[in-house]
Amino acid sequence: MSWQFSNDKAIYLQIMDKIVEGIINGEYPLDSKLPSVRELAADIKVNPNTVQKAYSELESLNIIAAQSTSGRFVTKDMSLLQSQKDLLINGHVKDFIDKMRSLKIEDKQILNYIKEALKDESNTN
Repeated sequence: MSWQFSNDKAIYLQIMDKIVEGIINGEYPLDSKLPSVRELAADIKVNPNTVQKAYSELESLNIIAAQSTSGRFVTKDMSLLQSQKDLLINGHVKDFIDKMRSLKIEDKQILNYIKEALKDESNTN
């Protein structure tokens, strides 16, 4: 997993997004153990308090759970993960549409760009 941070969003929120993305794409399988706060902080070169905040927020959303002294584990709740996936997808789509509209591109033209990009992508695969 690539950990590059941008300046437009708090780092702990970006960490949360990357962990959720990793869970959704299977990098962190259901019920698997996550790296410890210190391990992840060292790996991604951020303050452990930042990782702790991200983990705490993910726990409050029930996406991960602490198991006493065993560490933190990914949820087994598929419906919760599906709703997180939907939120992530909708966020990406909204960001894309917002960027296109800031360029004064009309909805019909946005759809045409998407169709062309999908067509080009399927021709390269």
